[in-house]
Amino acid sequence: MEESLSDDSGIYPNSPLVKVVAELCFSHNFDIFANYQRYYEGCKHYFDRLDLPLPNQSSSPYQQPVIFVNKNTGQAISLAADKFSYAEQHYQNHESFFEQFLKHEDLLTKCYKEQEFFRFGFRYINFIPFSRVGNCIPLKDFFNLSVSFGQQLDEDIVDINSALIKDFGDSRLRIQFASGKDAQGREGLTLDLDYFVVNKFQREHIRVMLKNGNERIKDFFERSITEGYRNYLRGNSL
Repeated sequence: MEESLSDDSGIYPNSPLVKVVAELCFSHNFDIFANYQRYYEGCKHYFDRLDLPLPNQSSSPYQQPVIFVNKNTGQAISLAADKFSYAEQHYQNHESFFEQFLKHEDLLTKCYKEQEFFRFGFRYINFIPFSRVGNCIPLKDFFNLSVSFGQQLDEDIVDINSALIKDFGDSRLRIQFASGKDAQGREGLTLDLDYFVVNKFQREHIRVMLKNGNERIKDFFERSITEGYRNYLRGNSL
């Protein structure tokens, strides 16, 4: 079972989460670009596949990541000369995720002496399958929506693709919402909640940022969903 976004019990059996990602950005460190092997030696017992970047004329080779993957656990590390991220596809709870992310970030610091960062990101990516009612998406079955531009726009929706950014003063939350199909061909809604901080900070602040991001995202998600959908997430019929 997976952790909720967020139930009193801390558990949602029918969690819509498909991936959770934490990311750090820093100034270009060409030592990383020149020596990925150093990091690989420290983490190779966690991962069973190494994906090297393909030639890409549209971006600098310094910005293209090497990706370390564990096919069984769904964990992955992405490492470029200016960016580091850790992702889980089989997310269980935030304590376990924090522990894994901080462990791999600690290896980054030991290998390349990174101490200062300028962007932190924490994302929950959800996929919510639906069956159309007529030709329309049943948004009100899942979300508490009230959208009006001179007329109500929360009904009779056949497609949706939108993005909003909410400001918290010291951080922001990007809310990306789109209809489409997943890799299995199921039609559904992708809700991508991306908490981020763009400001210089030291590595000792990362744990607090993880905690704040987790709380902001959970609060937004819980406020946005209907009671009927929350009951489904708890294991009941929709």
